[in-house]
Amino acid sequence: MSVDPEYRGRGIARMLTRRAMQHAQEHDGHSVTLQVREDNQIAISLYESLGFVEYTRRTNWGIQKRPPNLTNLTTPAIKIAPRQAENWSQQREWLNQLYPEKVSWFLPYQISKQEPGFFNDFSRWLNGDSLHFWQATQAEKLIGLATLENINLLQDYLWIATSPAYEEIAIPALVSKIARRSLHPLRIQVNYPAHRAVAAFQALGMKEINTLIWMEYTIPPVLPQ
Repeated sequence: MSVDPEYRGRGIARMLTRRAMQHAQEHDGHSVTLQVREDNQIAISLYESLGFVEYTRRTNWGIQKRPPNLTNLTTPAIKIAPRQAENWSQQREWLNQLYPEKVSWFLPYQISKQEPGFFNDFSRWLNGDSLHFWQATQAEKLIGLATLENINLLQDYLWIATSPAYEEIAIPALVSKIARRSLHPLRIQVNYPAHRAVAAFQALGMKEINTLIWMEYTIPPVLPQ
């Protein structure tokens, strides 16, 4: 939604949004989804008045410079190593919690690409997909995993898999190690639930690119004539 600054305050955004909602209803849509910046209170109020309801908030983090080595700041030391196939079940569970379907459809994310195994390895090679897998353990306990995926020439997404219990220590260790080994650390981005692990990302010197509120309007059924 974008309105020329000279024409704002005339109800144009409301009319455009309502027309989009009407169009979706006319074409048998079930819902309308949008994203709005967390700091855009005027737009948020508009969408709420039209019946949109928030269902999640997500922050995009970006690396500003190659992070320091934060792997061993905790005791006992955290060990970063290539992912072991037997940890896929836990990784999948954490990924499904952090990137549920109502979020992942909009991101350049396919969980199936991350599954270990010969056929997936061959498929990634055949399609030219570039994915690298890492895990973090502390005292032999798995505390997090991460997949670095090249999306395009400007973006590498880091898909983090961990839990609230470990994220404050797992994220700095994983991201710092992976970014320090990357040829293009400034291309790395992380999409993560908003207001979680903020201290961990800031410890890495990462910048909040934006925090978006995801809102949804459920289209009511059209009554028969």
